[in-house]
Amino acid sequence: MSVARCRRDRGAATPTHYERLGVAESAPIEQIRRAHREQVRLLHPDLVGPSDSHRARLQQANEAWAVLGDAAKRRAYDAQLLRRRSEPDAAPRHRRPVDDADEVAYTDSRGLAVALRVLPMALVLGTLAVIFLVTAYAVRPVSENQVTESPTTLANSVVTTADNGIEQCAIEDAQGMLSLVSCAVPGAERVVAEIEADQICPEGSQARRDRNLLSSVLCVEAS
Repeated sequence: MSVARCRRDRGAATPTHYERLGVAESAPIEQIRRAHREQVRLLHPDLVGPSDSHRARLQQANEAWAVLGDAAKRRAYDAQLLRRRSEPDAAPRHRRPVDDADEVAYTDSRGLAVALRVLPMALVLGTLAVIFLVTAYAVRPVSENQVTESPTTLANSVVTTADNGIEQCAIEDAQGMLSLVSCAVPGAERVVAEIEADQICPEGSQARRDRNLLSSVLCVEAS
């Protein structure tokens, strides 16, 4: 289901986690991960300056990733959205007295309305079932016959800032955490790559934590 369709379903209600990251509800985990990283870069307080609006949007993006980045939490959240959309209207509708002809027309229209409501729900359930099967297959345990990735393989899979054509720098604060700054700032260290916590930094760099990233690590040039 697209983001536009989700907004039509929810009307003026609070945006979903998918809407906050700008992805479809059927988006794969890698697309959601990239969308979250892009939001962090766009709203990072060390780059755009202090702003209550940016800080609130960054917190919402992090909250969305905390749910959608976890397979079990995402399934539970999708089920919650489905239940919310399938709830009947709270206010009962008033029906005027009708004769036999009007009763038949009313019954026919109700049957059509029910069919139109059930069909989208069936499509959503089918989509969720496919997502569940694909996710279950993707996270299945590795068998003894499968070859696990070595640290060298993990290091080779790291995407460096040079690969993206973006030069980033960071500076260490009093708590030993990194903050992204302009490379013109005195004492700034060049960021070589951004990796996951279970990956290894490229040779000649060292892993350091960024205070605004949840599960990622920055690799800076070794001094």
